[in-house]
Amino acid sequence: MRNVPKWAKGNGFAKRFFKWLRRKNQGALLTEDAVFTKVSNQEFTFVYRGVNMRNSSSRLYQGMDFVGIFNQRTFEFTDVSYSLRALLNIPEGRTFRFQRGCMHSLERKVQEYAQKKLDKERKEISVTPVERAALAWKYREVIEKAAGDVIFGKTSVMGQPIPQPDFAFDGETYVFDNRLYFRYLRNGKSVIRKFGRTWAKELQHREIMRQIFEEEVNTRAKILLKKQPERIEKIRTLRNALENVHHTVLVVVRGKHGVFEYFHIDAEVLKNTNGKYPIAEVSGQEKKHLKEKYGAHKVWDVEEIYQVGARNIWYYNVMAERKQAA
Repeated sequence: MRNVPKWAKGNGFAKRFFKWLRRKNQGALLTEDAVFTKVSNQEFTFVYRGVNMRNSSSRLYQGMDFVGIFNQRTFEFTDVSYSLRALLNIPEGRTFRFQRGCMHSLERKVQEYAQKKLDKERKEISVTPVERAALAWKYREVIEKAAGDVIFGKTSVMGQPIPQPDFAFDGETYVFDNRLYFRYLRNGKSVIRKFGRTWAKELQHREIMRQIFEEEVNTRAKILLKKQPERIEKIRTLRNALENVHHTVLVVVRGKHGVFEYFHIDAEVLKNTNGKYPIAEVSGQEKKHLKEKYGAHKVWDVEEIYQVGARNIWYYNVMAERKQAA
């Protein structure tokens, strides 16, 4: 029979089923215990399955569940349910496309298309001073951290790129809804080209942003070395003092008006390169008291740290460091 898949040619019900699918004006398809209905939308036919209630006084079909989408033009089945697989005796090795799988496949193909297009066509993109300033402001915290890492030799500026996720349908910028899904089933290549060209422009723009990011990090590192040499030296001393410490330590800080506070914090937090220690990283019972006193957004600076130790050992002491420097 024409337009019947090879795996269905030995199945009498499958032949009847596909014949019913091809006839647009035919009503429900009845079996002994099931009933199939279909709803057409251009070349797509949505198939539903329910319980056959012909032995009941009611002629209404109940419990209709979606079981698959049939493409009249390509004669392809997608989103096939397990119940339909069993009824049509579809071989276990036979695979079908599903909406979520198509979405992930499209994401991967768009990424590949855009990268190939970008490699073939290298174009110069000019960046305005406003865009440069906007980038520096948007990633100011990342730039600050990256500059600190560069100063202390933790990593190179090339190892601190701005966040650049791959192409994905996030539900905001790019949405993979039913309309796009059907377009992809009709003509996948055109959909890939459309999104691929858009994403290629995005990747090209990101390359320019990466170059600006590197320049901003290097500039920020030079400014810090020039304007804050003493603060940088304190960060370096604290990092060196805790080099072999990998547990929670006690920190004594001296705030405004000579008020001392103490809290426990993981030593790894104190080893960062920006000299900022947020209250969110504090551990221990004193965290609640400190939040009530200073608020949830309190951040201590390396300039405020007076002592760092554990039990009877002080790893870092401001007074001792001053005497040693003198």
